[in-house]
Amino acid sequence: MKRPVSLLLLLAGSLSLPAMAQLFYNGALGTPMSSQGWGYQGETVPSGGSVSATTGFSGGATVTDTTPVATDRAGWATGRLVNGAFPILNRTTGYAVTIDLALGSESHSNNNRAGLSWLTIGSDGFGVELGIWNDSVWAQGNGFVRSEAVSLDPTVRSTYTLAVSGLSYSLSNSGGTLLTGSLRNYSANGAPQVPYGAFQNYVFLGDNTSQAAAQFSVYSVAVVPEPSTYATVAGGLLIPAALWLRRRNRG
Repeated sequence: MKRPVSLLLLLAGSLSLPAMAQLFYNGALGTPMSSQGWGYQGETVPSGGSVSATTGFSGGATVTDTTPVATDRAGWATGRLVNGAFPILNRTTGYAVTIDLALGSESHSNNNRAGLSWLTIGSDGFGVELGIWNDSVWAQGNGFVRSEAVSLDPTVRSTYTLAVSGLSYSLSNSGGTLLTGSLRNYSANGAPQVPYGAFQNYVFLGDNTSQAAAQFSVYSVAVVPEPSTYATVAGGLLIPAALWLRRRNRG
């Protein structure tokens, strides 16, 4: 469902987002992410069993929980693959993704995995995956080992902005810059083509590993794209998020 540009700008203003931000999820509308152009998929490991992960809408947010069974994986994805309204994430001209979220709880059995991951991949395959723990946020390095990190409390609701320019990224919130580093091309470093190489221009939020679990709430997601796509508005097409979850060689 396309939303009038005037409505998007009004909502962006009410959420203190940049004037050119395009809202791709707004919990204030009273609907879950599935109603606003995001695809959801949950699966259990090994495959074929019943999935205990849950998702729903509460308190102005989409709430997802993979903690009942730690080996379950579940998450949300949107991108340009089937949603032509999603903007081009061009690192040369620069872009930003802003997410308002709160982590309810997180646990992991592997220090290189996170129960909540935020994955942003641009138009050329370069991007970054951020792991969110109860006490920190960190970047997945090449080889999928925990890399640059910052201590903070993500259980307190906060709005985070991932800004990309060239081959660098920075993560910030209302307190200032939290984390900086280089973009990765995960598919060029041994990652499976799904999701790292076959799909570009997308955002994933969720638990994509059988070695961690989390409960989290997403209140809003906005994108400030390259200048040529400022006029684009969000569409209502579902993404096959199962593809983002199939990462057998990582676990």
